[in-house]
Amino acid sequence: DIAAQSFLDEIPRLIDTLSAATESIPTEDRVWVFYGRRLTGTATAASDFDVMMLHREDEVPPTRAGATYRDAPVTVYSLPWSALYRDGQDRAYGGYFALKLFSPFICTPADEAAELLTSVARFLAPLAAEVAGRLNVITRTRHQILADSYLAFLDIYPDFDSYVARVLE
Repeated sequence: DIAAQSFLDEIPRLIDTLSAATESIPTEDRVWVFYGRRLTGTATAASDFDVMMLHREDEVPPTRAGATYRDAPVTVYSLPWSALYRDGQDRAYGGYFALKLFSPFICTPADEAAELLTSVARFLAPLAAEVAGRLNVITRTRHQILADSYLAFLDIYPDFDSYVARVLE
């Protein structure tokens, strides 16, 4: 998709802009995660940029920062990796951060993607197992596990059904 590729080409400049807007937050070992409509190529003129910035400073609590990029609003959720782990494993934030990553995303550096997906899986796995249990099934393929995860996600957020359908197109 041309719009999605255009967004990918913008990431280095976007990071430069957001680095300035988040300069009070630790800068070492930052991982930038981009998700939402801009990434999937479904953005409208009013769409904002959705960004998560992870760092290793555990004593800095999760924060939300606003910025603009090319006249569009940007929402940056800044949090330490430990907060993402607690959200995935212990549901410390009710999936607020982990479940933002249960849709297409891109991160830089790219080799952090598996670690991000682990938090999503930790949050959804028990719920997906519950869905599979309701279906009275013991053995599942990876596609069925993913489907169970989407059903579990929709149990939590039933109003996201059209969003899930768009993501799966």
